[in-house]
Amino acid sequence: VSTQSTGAQVGANTQTFLTDLGFKMDYEVVMKGKRYKMKQIETTIYKVQKVPKLGDVTSTTDISSQSLVEMSMQVHNLTDPSITELLSLAETLKPIVKLEKYDPNRTNTK
Repeated sequence: VSTQSTGAQVGANTQTFLTDLGFKMDYEVVMKGKRYKMKQIETTIYKVQKVPKLGDVTSTTDISSQSLVEMSMQVHNLTDPSITELLSLAETLKPIVKLEKYDPNRTNTK
């Protein structure tokens, strides 16, 4: 899976900017967990929690009882040999974690 991302700096008034563009915020979430790094592989394990009142992160509630596991790495091309390290780690985690490839260009029709 090949993805491309673009970074942009945002100021303190991001919410106002997006509202002015016509976006409406449905809810606010907090991702609470840990990030690990091994060579080029970054693994993040976290729970997604919903914030009941905008800005009040003191009383969050879990959206699910399960944790989200995200594994990622940056490579210059799909023939990079370090990809095998990621696949090997994913294979090791298979008994305890359901891993799926993520393609941001694929539309979700479920």
